[in-house]
Amino acid sequence: MTESDNMKPFGGTIECWCRHIFTEHLPKDFLEQKRAEDPNFSAEIVTGQVVEDKLLRWKPGDAMQTTIIANFDEESLLIETKNTIYKLTGPGRMSTAKPERYDLEVGKTILLLSDAKGLKIDDSESVLVYPENTDIS
Repeated sequence: MTESDNMKPFGGTIECWCRHIFTEHLPKDFLEQKRAEDPNFSAEIVTGQVVEDKLLRWKPGDAMQTTIIANFDEESLLIETKNTIYKLTGPGRMSTAKPERYDLEVGKTILLLSDAKGLKIDDSESVLVYPENTDIS
């Protein structure tokens, strides 16, 4: 996927990001129903810090959260939501934390990958994954 492959607007660039995957925490019957409608269904969002917002919704440095991700291109780090395309930049994390831990996860995303790079994660629900094997210490 490239920015020009889609009629959706380009929303901008996001850094210090985290890909939150909630799919495994959904009720089994609900997940089966969604997968019957779309075999590739996944309940995912991305949070991060705004580098640039082409749609003028946020200022650089603001924290943001996408709506449900429709497509995540791991090679180009372009993500597509229902209405917008975003470019992820720099290292990021993937989290499978339970939704009730979501607020903590969002806070850790920005804290760990911005100015506080010396902190360590001991949380098995959250790992640094993009770029592969990046060390942030």
